[in-house]
Amino acid sequence: MDSSFLLPGTAAPQIVVRRPAFGSIKVFVDGTEVKRSSRRRVKYQIALPDGTNTELELSGQWTGLRATVNGQQIQLERRLARWELVLTFLPLVLAVIGGLFGALFAIGAAAINARLARSGLGTAIRAVAMIGVTLVAGGLFFGAALAIAPVPQLKTGTCHNNMLDRETVTVQSSRGVSCSVAHEAEVIGTLVHTGNGPFPGVPTLLTYGQVPCIDAFRSYVGVDFQASSLDMVVVVPSEITWAKGDRNIACLVITTDGSRITGTVKGTQR
Repeated sequence: MDSSFLLPGTAAPQIVVRRPAFGSIKVFVDGTEVKRSSRRRVKYQIALPDGTNTELELSGQWTGLRATVNGQQIQLERRLARWELVLTFLPLVLAVIGGLFGALFAIGAAAINARLARSGLGTAIRAVAMIGVTLVAGGLFFGAALAIAPVPQLKTGTCHNNMLDRETVTVQSSRGVSCSVAHEAEVIGTLVHTGNGPFPGVPTLLTYGQVPCIDAFRSYVGVDFQASSLDMVVVVPSEITWAKGDRNIACLVITTDGSRITGTVKGTQR
């Protein structure tokens, strides 16, 4: 997007301010690019026909670009309305949610929205388009985040919290704690589902793991599950982790009343 103007009271030189979709603003004087004269502010030294220089400063890159020369302001772009600014910066929420990874999507979407806000489209079309860009960026971010997220795994002999009343497991809950401190659950065995088709559903996976987990309980705790004072929960893949190749099923010992356990249950015959 180019903005062309002359300095106040002059017929030359012709100044063009070019704002690319991505990247920094560029300034051309009579077709020749001029480098910035300041790193902190967007300033340029403009050569005049009489051999002298004058300073050009640009501001309002997001709200509406304007040039200041010799104390006079030249509005190069229409000032954006408040709603346009809100929708322009709305994608930056992704940076708050996703950190640097989210910022990759946020910056791109904000730049596109900035272009849309200054386009010649009608008000309603601009608003819908900017909201659409934000939604698409959000969808791409969450889709990519799920795609690269590690598949959580539970290992026999590890102890955990935040596992009660849970059929699936997250990476956060899969982080073990020392079995010597109070904890909610202990992994007493694992198995791998052999299916390679579409997600069979949680009930089917629970049924698949029931008998192997009962056997694992007897081997690990040292007593039949039916005769034990402990309870057990089976953790199975979710539809999302199944799609990523997760076939792991874990058997976890818990107490019947939800109280915490201190120490391992291995060989205790509880």
